[in-house]
Amino acid sequence: MTSLQGRQGDFRRQTLANMGQALREGELTVLDYYRRLLTLRAAENLGVDDGSTRTPAVMQLIATASQADPGVAYHFLSSSVDHFATDFGDRGWGCGYRNCQMLLSSMCWDERLARQLAGYWQVSYGHMPSVTHLQRLVETAWELGFDPEGRHALGGRVVNTCAWIGPDEIASMLGSIYVRTKKQDFMIAGTGPRRHYTMFDWVLDYFGRAEGLAHPLYLQHQGHSRTIVGVEVLYGERLNLLVLDPIHRPHQMSQLYDPDTAGEAMELLRLSLDDFRQPYYQVLAVSGVMGEREHQRSRGVLAPGGHYGLY
Repeated sequence: MTSLQGRQGDFRRQTLANMGQALREGELTVLDYYRRLLTLRAAENLGVDDGSTRTPAVMQLIATASQADPGVAYHFLSSSVDHFATDFGDRGWGCGYRNCQMLLSSMCWDERLARQLAGYWQVSYGHMPSVTHLQRLVETAWELGFDPEGRHALGGRVVNTCAWIGPDEIASMLGSIYVRTKKQDFMIAGTGPRRHYTMFDWVLDYFGRAEGLAHPLYLQHQGHSRTIVGVEVLYGERLNLLVLDPIHRPHQMSQLYDPDTAGEAMELLRLSLDDFRQPYYQVLAVSGVMGEREHQRSRGVLAPGGHYGLY
């Protein structure tokens, strides 16, 4: 789900404005301000995230906390994931980019996908693309012919803007390096009570079949996106989805490291059917590596019948 909302400004200008406000309000010391500024500038020059909002390797912590809960019968979890939160420069619009970083952090542990990330983007575990570099990768995918409709909807530009991105842009970026994705839509029409049973069953089947080898799922709804990293099956057969949200701050996620506070952190992650009241959700899953013909077809170079189309 793309949006033209919030296009004014960019990551750098918003960073300076929000850090200046934090300095004036005492949230940052003068020394912290200049340290963060230097770190961010160096990271942006390299196109690599500075890691200031990253909480690494949260899945084992989530597994331990889930196992310790007497109400949980069993769970199915994704492979390793790092949590990334929005920061001074992208609060209010950067959720899509941060969820992309979470997805990439998991893909780095998959040998086939890691080769694609390293070979095309020089991405490896602990070296995630920055938000502004991800913006450039979106535009590179467009230039290769991916998602012309989305490109038009966003005015052909996301670099140096605060435009939101969604599953289409993530799919285009990954498709440009031959990574296959699958999108699944879940919609409930009407004005009555909404219960997304079908989505919960689909997510349970996705993680259950993978036996710990699944990558996380990118979850989009109106105005926000998050990352699904697993499912808890409770006694009584009710389900919780385990969801990482870029709006959660690093100090909240770090509570997972302490057994005394891990339960409190898990409450941020656990979402039941009652928490999904939007009429429409879209889920994006990574599903492998494309061959050359599939890659050409996804760019519109090959028509569905296998013939070369306009490009």
